[in-house]
Amino acid sequence: MISDKLLTPVEASKALGVSLSTLQKWRQNGEALPYVKMARYIKYRLSDIEKFISDHTHQPTKGK
Repeated sequence: MISDKLLTPVEASKALGVSLSTLQKWRQNGEALPYVKMARYIKYRLSDIEKFISDHTHQPTKGK
C-alpha cells in the first residue's frame, strides 16, 4: 500500500526552495534527493523531501 504523497517537480522545488533546474541537476548528477520515474514522469516522495530537509538542517553551535 502506498500512503506517501508524490509531488511533481514544481511542487518539490517549491517545498525545497530551489529551482526546477536545480532538481534536474541533482537528478543528472545522482545527488542526494531520491525520485520516482513513472514512464516519462518524475515524482518525489514527500517523505524523501522531509528527510532531505532534516538531513541538511544544521543546528547552530555556541561560539566561545
